Amino acid sequence: MISSFADAETARIWNGDRSRRLPQDIQRPALRKLRQLNRIVSPYDRLIPPGNRFEELKGDREGTYSIRINAQWRVTFRWEDGAPVMSASKIIIDDSERLPNIHPGEILREDFLIGNDISAAEVAAGSGIAPDKLEALLNERVPIDAESALRLARYFGMSETFFLGLQNDFDLEEARSVYRADLDHIVPRAA
Repeated sequence: MISSFADAETARIWNGDRSRRLPQDIQRPALRKLRQLNRIVSPYDRLIPPGNRFEELKGDREGTYSIRINAQWRVTFRWEDGAPVMSASKIIIDDSERLPNIHPGEILREDFLIGNDISAAEVAAGSGIAPDKLEALLNERVPIDAESALRLARYFGMSETFFLGLQNDFDLEEARSVYRADLDHIVPRAA
């Protein structure tokens, strides 16, 4: 899981705030990469999907890693105590605009299938997930359940918690948006 952000702006992007400086077409892919990075459990998770182009930077950036968003943009971070720590960004946020929440089906579709030229039929056959269930997931109509998470993790060589963690992130963000006003009125109990 991401342990910290180097600056407040990167943290705000993680929370779904739109950027004035990043091109519109890059913002959802950037948030997808952050969600994936947050769910890395094993060293192998960061290598999948290959379209992420996980790289260790060299020279004055030694000790820093990157995951590509596209040919021009990347997310950079360091590893500290087994968790990614985001590098500083120079992003300006407009508080009035929020990015839509990222469904795990979008990550699966865009970064695992389209990004690697894999068909839904191939994933369904290889993972044992019913084709109609997989299509519903890819079209963001159903959540990833525990069985699908296990099958996808085995098929793609990921940790078992990766896909279910993406679903958990999605569900929490959805609940936050619905209950934000109510939650703001709850006073934490003193220890």
